[in-house]
Amino acid sequence: MKKTFKVALVASLLSFSATTVMAEKIGYLEQEYVIASHPLLAKGSSFEKMVKKETDSLANERKSLEAEEKKLIAEGNSLKKEDQKVGKTLTEKLNALEKNKKSLKSAEIAKKQAEIQKIAQDFQKKVNAYKTKESLFANRLQSFQNKVALVQEKIAKKEQETRIKVVKEVKEKIKSIAKKEGYDWVLSSEVIFFSKDEKGTNLSDKVIKALGGTPAKK
Repeated sequence: MKKTFKVALVASLLSFSATTVMAEKIGYLEQEYVIASHPLLAKGSSFEKMVKKETDSLANERKSLEAEEKKLIAEGNSLKKEDQKVGKTLTEKLNALEKNKKSLKSAEIAKKQAEIQKIAQDFQKKVNAYKTKESLFANRLQSFQNKVALVQEKIAKKEQETRIKVVKEVKEKIKSIAKKEGYDWVLSSEVIFFSKDEKGTNLSDKVIKALGGTPAKK
């Protein structure tokens, strides 16, 4: 008799527990989708406009640097070819001078030496000018890289600040909707790996609308 009573009691408790769980009203939320759809982060938001403005500015500056680098490379290649020609010219002139030195007067020798020296000096001026351009470009490139780092830091900081505010508002709206509509649980879809009966209501779009956002078309 006692055994029968215990079995009946356990069955009754299990039935009560199952009924209670089944009676619970469950909702779930696509958290990242809701956050990304918030007016402060969605397309057209002030944050998105700020990011676009900063990234477009960097893209234009990068394009300018790439064009300048391309010109420097072309000029450097041209100088290498000219260096070979100048070297050949100087060698020929020096050999000719050495060969004809005995038959030339001092003034003529001095004149030819001056011509050779001028050729070398003129080319060296081109090399020095190129090195100056290279140095200025390197400084500009470093400045750009520093700017990129600062912009990335600025965007990351603004995104974090905005996200904290958005998450707070999302939580408040979820609580408000859950209380108003009698939900016992509102879960995050990111942590639901399996649901046998696929029960629960997706509250994502409702929360987005309550926040003043526009749900994505599905």
